[in-house]
Amino acid sequence: MRLVLVVAALFVLPALAFQKGDVCALKAPLLVTISRAEGTVETTLDTGTDVEVVVVGDEGRSRIDTGDAKGAVSTLDLEAACAGTLQLCRLATPLTLFESNRSDSRSWRIKEGASISVLRTGKVWAHVRFDDLVGFAKADELLPNCTLMSGKKGSIRETEESAIEDVDRGEGPGVLLLPLLVEDGAPAGTADVLLESFYDRLAYYRPDAGRLPLEGARELVWKKHVQDSAARALKAGLAYVVVGKLGIEEGAKPGFLLSMMLIETATGTTLKAVRARPTLNPKDTWAESTVKALLPFLRTAPGVRQPQVPKLPPAKGARGTMVERPSEDVVLASVAISPAE
Repeated sequence: MRLVLVVAALFVLPALAFQKGDVCALKAPLLVTISRAEGTVETTLDTGTDVEVVVVGDEGRSRIDTGDAKGAVSTLDLEAACAGTLQLCRLATPLTLFESNRSDSRSWRIKEGASISVLRTGKVWAHVRFDDLVGFAKADELLPNCTLMSGKKGSIRETEESAIEDVDRGEGPGVLLLPLLVEDGAPAGTADVLLESFYDRLAYYRPDAGRLPLEGARELVWKKHVQDSAARALKAGLAYVVVGKLGIEEGAKPGFLLSMMLIETATGTTLKAVRARPTLNPKDTWAESTVKALLPFLRTAPGVRQPQVPKLPPAKGARGTMVERPSEDVVLASVAISPAE
């Protein structure tokens, strides 16, 4: 039985894209199968061994040459060993292997005593290979019950800077929402209240929406925050990420100015930028309108709701901007759409 996961490709450490003739110094032990006249034998190559790629196969196996012997290895194992994240271990208890990093996905049970390759381990999930199966295991189930096979005593460890985060969401390409950054003295508490309103509307229309806490300070450099957020969403297996920042707008009518950006994680491309002037008034429809402005740029997903945007006159005293669309003029309450920055 062979399982090929699209989501797994998002977690394989830097895709080394091996070609014939490439040489790698192993940063982690690697299990290799060597064919000899008397038969085949499995042995473990130590860290520091130089291996040359002889053939990269189409079935997930490659052939390597160490100078002393030639053998066959898993291509995924080879990539992880060259990156330094591979850990070979034997299960002390049965383990559930999931098709994707979601506990409601299809799963298989691996028996006690099985030998597995742990390609990468994060705080929540581990990327695991067992024979021809490639999938994900819960880190808290795996870590204490997987004994290293490198000849050293001890248990498997979490790979540094490789956390695979679990995002609670429905089926679909996935839309990640992260906490708002704050600038110009804007209060963090207000930013959290506004984000809650925005997420409520986003999740209503998109069941595949999920969110994660912010890593680090809230006064991060905007460009770096955008780049890091896209990379983080990609590692978590989501196709889009929405990032935003809250500032104070000066002028005759001072108030909050909220900038939101929808980013495609695979390319890092900004698909739409939206600016809103929200208030904490429960009747303010800025969140509804902002979400509706972003929805056309998202791929479809099971259970999505299609917004019905009526033609409405501007609300009395509204500070919003009229937005032109191909077939209609729609007032998006307190929202003004701007080009991507």
